[in-house]
Amino acid sequence: MRRGHTKLPSAVLRPGRLLDAWAAAQKPVSLLIVRVLAVANMLVCTILGAMCLIFVAQPAGSIAAALFWALALALLAFLPYTNPQRRDGSRW
Repeated sequence: MRRGHTKLPSAVLRPGRLLDAWAAAQKPVSLLIVRVLAVANMLVCTILGAMCLIFVAQPAGSIAAALFWALALALLAFLPYTNPQRRDGSRW
């Protein structure tokens, strides 16, 4: 096994558990950095969506705004996996 790589049990790699396994393998500092970047990107996507809705001709502006806001919601859904103070293996 190469240095720095950990072998995860096969039970952890079941579908739906991959993000939990990823979060469990990360250090708290790296999770905090990922969390800050996700929040910053979420804010940028929200602002870009509002700008598209206001300044871009319709219907393209509405479609672009919806896509930016959907990306912001996806980033929001990812945040529970980046909690650096989470000690248990549960999702929340």
